[in-house]
Amino acid sequence: MIRITLGSTPKEQERSVVIAIACLSLCIFAADITLPLGFVIWTLYLVPLLMSVWIGYRYVPFLMAGLLFIALLLGHFVVDSLPRSATDLADRGIFILVIAIVALLVWEIRQSYASLKEEIVERRTAQEQLEALAATLEARVAERTGELSKVNDQLSCDIAERKRIEAALAMANQKLLLLSQITRHDISNRVFALLVNLELAKEQVAILKDPEIEENILSMEKNIAGVQAQVAFAKDYQEIGAQIPKWHKVDAVI
Repeated sequence: MIRITLGSTPKEQERSVVIAIACLSLCIFAADITLPLGFVIWTLYLVPLLMSVWIGYRYVPFLMAGLLFIALLLGHFVVDSLPRSATDLADRGIFILVIAIVALLVWEIRQSYASLKEEIVERRTAQEQLEALAATLEARVAERTGELSKVNDQLSCDIAERKRIEAALAMANQKLLLLSQITRHDISNRVFALLVNLELAKEQVAILKDPEIEENILSMEKNIAGVQAQVAFAKDYQEIGAQIPKWHKVDAVI
C-alpha cells in the first residue's frame, strides 16, 4: 500500500497541499489550451477546488474559485489557433457557475470541518481534564483510605485495650464480691451469736427483774437489728452494682 506523507507539521502539510493544487491547476490549464475537449478537461478543475478544504484559511474555496474563473476565461482567449465551438464561451460561463456552486459547497464543508475539528479539540481537552481530575480523585481516595485505615487500626487497638481493662475490672469485681460475701457471712454469724447470747441474758434478767438491765438489753437488740439492716442493705447494693447495665423501657414503667 502506497502512502504519501505531506509533512510532519500542519504548516508543512498545508504547504504541500498548496503546491499540489498549483501544479494540478497548471497542468489542467495547459491541457485546456492545447486540447479542445471542453467539459472533459474543465471537470478536472473541481479536484483542486475540493483539495482547498485542507487549507487552514477560511475563504480559500472562494479564492480558489476566483482563480479557476480566470483560468477558464484565459483558456478561451489565450490561444485562438485551436478550433473552438461557437458555444465555448457560454459553456465556460455555465461551468463557472458550477464552480461557484461547488465552491459554496466546499466552503460549507470547510466550515463543518473546522467546527468538527474545534469540537474534537474541545472534547480532547475535556477528556484530558477529566483524566487529570480522575487521577487526582484516585490519589485523594487512596490518601483518605490510608488515613481511615490508620484510624481504624487505632480504634481496634483502643477497643482491645478497653476490653482488656474491662476484663480486669470484671475479675476484680468478682474478687471483691466474693470477699464481701465472706465478710457479710462472718458478720451475720457474729450477729447470730450475739442474738443467742442476748436471749440467754434476757432469760437471766427475767429471773432478776432488774429494769436497768432490761433497758440495756432492749438497746442491744435495737443495735443488733440495725447491724442486720445494714448488712442486708450492703447485700442489695452490691448485687445492683455487680449487674451489667442494660436499657429499660421507661414508657412501660410510666
